[in-house]
Amino acid sequence: MRYEFIKDGIFVNPILPDEFDVTPHNERDAQMQLWWNKPYIIIEDLSPESYIEHINRVEYKVPPTKEEYAKKLQKNKEVWYEAFPEGFRYTVRCLDGGAWDRSTNHGSFATFEEALEVAKKLKKRLENG
Repeated sequence: MRYEFIKDGIFVNPILPDEFDVTPHNERDAQMQLWWNKPYIIIEDLSPESYIEHINRVEYKVPPTKEEYAKKLQKNKEVWYEAFPEGFRYTVRCLDGGAWDRSTNHGSFATFEEALEVAKKLKKRLENG
């Protein structure tokens, strides 16, 4: 389950406005503009889709078998845990103009502490111009 909270002035898992990351900046309403230059952290775990969900989402000429899909999931899990040993990916994002229609990805980190430090430095830099 995903919880929103604030740590050291940084939003963590914020509930963002609908279509937040698919709206050109010049079309953003006041609610979206409130997020300008405010770094935040998104925490994600490895939540793979089921075989049926995958087959329904991806168009294949020849779909993989359940066994092939299971092997792919196992490999993805190994790669994920190699990069994120705690099992979570901590991504720092900010609506700061780095892209024309979405927030900017300022990196993904293996620990919350690393992500928080990056977000705090980014916040300070943006506040100081």
